[in-house]
Amino acid sequence: MPDSQEEIISTPRPSIEERQEAVISFVEKLETGGIIGREVAEEWKGNLRRSFDRERKLLQRWYKNKVEIPGETIYEIVTAQDNAGFGLAVAEIEKSQPHYHLKTHETYTLISGILNVHIGESVVRLIVPGKSVEIPMDVIHWAEKIGEERPRISVLTVPAWVPEDHHLIES
Repeated sequence: MPDSQEEIISTPRPSIEERQEAVISFVEKLETGGIIGREVAEEWKGNLRRSFDRERKLLQRWYKNKVEIPGETIYEIVTAQDNAGFGLAVAEIEKSQPHYHLKTHETYTLISGILNVHIGESVVRLIVPGKSVEIPMDVIHWAEKIGEERPRISVLTVPAWVPEDHHLIES
């Protein structure tokens, strides 16, 4: 039993692509083993591909914009155009580039994976889903994954994040 909640690490769910590949491979093994015929196997694989395509389309509907920045992918949910006074996004981070925001205060909350968040001279390691870290305006920060899984975080920004307020630090 772990000594603390900090030691609990969630098992990542396989991606849609990984699940599709595994199920299609299983159907092909059934066909190769003579358990099902070629026509049935092709019909099943077609149905499975359509089902996974529907799942992909459903998953794409939960965000408004997808922003690709080197080392991270940001899925915007509440944007500046919504005039809500805040922004909300989900980000998947490999290793973001050091940057700062002059007008935006951010709060990162871990959804999955393990993430080191560098804020000024400090480093905060997010291990437990639900744990958060605040990033004040005008402070250089960046984040990097720990381990194999690409971490996913929710990002609450006040006011809403805009690309013009994403200032990269030249290395």
